[in-house]
Amino acid sequence: MKISLDDEEIAPEIYSLYLSELASLIYFLNDYIDKLKEAECAKEEIKEVERIKEKLNDMLKLHVRIEWKY
Repeated sequence: MKISLDDEEIAPEIYSLYLSELASLIYFLNDYIDKLKEAECAKEEIKEVERIKEKLNDMLKLHVRIEWKY
């Protein structure tokens, strides 16, 4: 799976993830963000990872709504 910081490249394969895989990816990014903060990385890098995580959170919410609807 390819995840890019560009919006255009983040979508294609992520939309085919199972709910559990999506949740695992979000959990991984949360942990990664904590490690970046501990290492005192650049704020821009942390913000970019947080932005990706938020997009995945939105997808998770949409996925749950779609599954609940059926």
